[in-house]
Amino acid sequence: MAQFQILYRVAGAEWRPITIAFAFAPCGEQQYLWPSFEAAEAARHRLLGHAPGAQFRIALAGADMGEIAWQIREKLRFADGSYMATPWHDEP
Repeated sequence: MAQFQILYRVAGAEWRPITIAFAFAPCGEQQYLWPSFEAAEAARHRLLGHAPGAQFRIALAGADMGEIAWQIREKLRFADGSYMATPWHDEP
């Protein structure tokens, strides 16, 4: 089963996993893996509340992309910036 983690932009293209308490993971018993994309997204929003200027993204932790549902795969592509909406997606 796929698990998800929250990555923090350290510098440039370097991203490191963090815990729910905003420490580099792993760190003691602090949670740093979430069972679903939605749970990781909710935790990411909580972290943004404590550090509004920080850059976070959700990533797949230790699983092959082929093992997850296509909807989650597409959400991850939006989250990491590798997939963007088409230029006409807002047109009526």
